[in-house]
Parts: sequence; C-alpha cells; structure tokens
Amino acid sequence: MDKLFQPNISVSSSMYGVSGAQQQGFQVFRGSTFTISCSIQPQYPGGSFLLSSSTHNYTQPAVNHSAHFLFPAAEPAHQGNYSCVYHVSAFSQDLSSESRLLSVTVTGVRSDPEPFIIRAVVLPLTQLLVTIGLYFYCKSHCVLSCLSRPPGGGGRADRRTLSWIMMTWVFLLKRKELREQSSSSKELLSHTWVYQLL
Repeated sequence: MDKLFQPNISVSSSMYGVSGAQQQGFQVFRGSTFTISCSIQPQYPGGSFLLSSSTHNYTQPAVNHSAHFLFPAAEPAHQGNYSCVYHVSAFSQDLSSESRLLSVTVTGVRSDPEPFIIRAVVLPLTQLLVTIGLYFYCKSHCVLSCLSRPPGGGGRADRRTLSWIMMTWVFLLKRKELREQSSSSKELLSHTWVYQLL
C-alpha cells in the first residue's frame, strides 16, 4: 500500500486573486471574501479534507480530490495558521496526510468604491446639469430682456452673457480633451512597460 502524498493548500481572495500554492503567508482585508483550497494527487477514490486551525475545524468531502472552504467576510477571528488534512479509507485502513501550514492575516478595512464612484460620475454629472441650467436661465433671461427693453438697448449685457456661456463650454470641452489625453498617455505608458517586461 502506497503512502499518501502530502496535500496542497492555497488561498484566493476577492481582492488579490489566486495565490501561489507555495505561498507561506497571505494577507486579506477585513470584510473581503477569501477561499482556502485543499487538494491532493489522485491515489484512492473518495476521502475528505479537514481544514484545521488553532481555533476552527472545517470538514468537506473530497470532490475530484479537492475541497474549497469559502469565507464570505474575513474577520480577525479567521486569522491564524491553517493546514489541510486528507483522510481516506483504503484496504480496511484509515489513512491521513497533512499539508504544510499556511498563515492567514486579516488586516485593515476593505476599500469602499463609493467615493471613487462619486468623484468619477456624480460630480461631473452635477457640473453638467448646473451648466445646462445656467444656459437655459441665461437664454430665457436674454429673451425677456429683449422683449422688455426698447429697440437697440441692452446689447452689451446680452453679449457679455453669451460670451460667458461660450467661455464655459470651451473650458469644459478643453478639460475633457486634456483628461482624454492624460488617460491615453497613461495607457500608452502602461503598454510600453508591459512590452519592456516581455
């Protein structure tokens, strides 16, 4: 009867993606989702995995010689040293094999995307609505002024209002153009950096 292989243990997180199986330690933000996976090379069918730490024990059946333990929201209680223990019955004997230790540390607070959404969407939209409101206000004001003043009067004030509207739109268009150029430059630098790495 062959000796059992040593199981593999790895961890993945919603913040960082899949970690390497040889990783000795892993940090995850508080509140983030992470998964600890146990696997072993096929020797015997069936079996189960025990995910063990100093404070918790979890058991799952081995499906395709692996098991995945999901932690929906990381908390300080989840940090510690974890190991996978594979149990299987073969030839009327109970066999087991334990993986290396994997250290999990829960740190900080997951970054909230809400401020970035406000900065990227809400503020420009508010600015656009204010500009449109000012445009229609000035337009209606100019019409009322034209109807209420005698012929030939108030032309200078109307020209100043129209000039202000035009300058505002030119400013917004220029700023949008500069942002697009800045974004294109950053993307070009990123592609250049990746190309140099390759």
